Amino acid sequence: MSNLETPPNPLGRVSFWLGIATVAAEVLRQVGQTLVLGTGNFDSLELYYLVTGIVILAIAVAAVVTGFVALVRPGLPRVFAAVGLALGGASVVSAIAGWLVNLILFALGN
Repeated sequence: MSNLETPPNPLGRVSFWLGIATVAAEVLRQVGQTLVLGTGNFDSLELYYLVTGIVILAIAVAAVVTGFVALVRPGLPRVFAAVGLALGGASVVSAIAGWLVNLILFALGN
């Protein structure tokens, strides 16, 4: 490695791939929703959303944490870390918003 090259940021790449994994998991969740609805068993949809939501949230939080740590490390590239942080953060916000909507609807007796 010459003096002009910057060292790689492995945590940034991990965050990036975890962020990509959250997007892929969201897509697979939608495909799975269609399959569950196709069975006509609507009671299992609630459990399906709970389980997939927890898994997606765990991956997203991991993307956010590794992205944040990679961003604060000095002298390393930050692009992959920023993308992973953004994708993970969007999934975290999406999961929390979805649960809040369900909580509000439940509280209103709907």
